Amino acid sequence: NPKYVEKTSDAMDLGTIAHELILQGSLQNIVVCSEFDAWRSNEAKARKAEIEAQGKIALNSNTRSIIDEVQEMKVQLHNRLNGHRDYPGLMMKGRGEVSAFAYDGEIWNRARFDWLDENYPDIIVDYKTTAHKFEKWIAEFWRDDKHLQSPHYRKVFDIITGRKSKFIFVVQRTV
Repeated sequence: NPKYVEKTSDAMDLGTIAHELILQGSLQNIVVCSEFDAWRSNEAKARKAEIEAQGKIALNSNTRSIIDEVQEMKVQLHNRLNGHRDYPGLMMKGRGEVSAFAYDGEIWNRARFDWLDENYPDIIVDYKTTAHKFEKWIAEFWRDDKHLQSPHYRKVFDIITGRKSKFIFVVQRTV
């Protein structure tokens, strides 16, 4: 849709950066740090627009601390998951952002799994970030019917592997 303009916000940028660093281990493909301390001058605005036109997130010297915050989020996430009651060590060893395609006899289906874990090979992990407490996040998330992703992703995974899968959300607060 050529008229579609993707909305962005600082919260969405933080989620994107967290996804990239936590699931892929690197930020080099999505973040560009600028020498400007703000986006007020015309030169700074032009530089920001240039970075965003490349599909990347522009950070200035006052906002690049977000990278340190996300690195701390990664440490905290791994600490919490390492001691998880049901899935200790989840998201410690595996692959992030895995594309999958499966033919179900009628149509081709596609999915992009956030995380496929080597320790739990039948679990599909969908990683989410939020500033809200979990109770509020889950109430708003389910209201928006985004949970419909689960049966589709499980269908694609099950066709490819021939095994029954589980789909779980790993939800992390950003504050």
